[in-house]
Amino acid sequence: MAEGMVHVVVNGKVELEKGKLTEVAAGRPLAHKPPAGTCS
Repeated sequence: MAEGMVHVVVNGKVELEKGKLTEVAAGRPLAHKPPAGTCS
């Protein structure tokens, strides 16, 4: 978990509250494939 994150809202639902995960799963992961040669 990233430090400093206190509250996170996804699609209008609280996912992280007071630094702790909630039982809510409002979003979905995004597939990301960086262009070749851009990551080391």
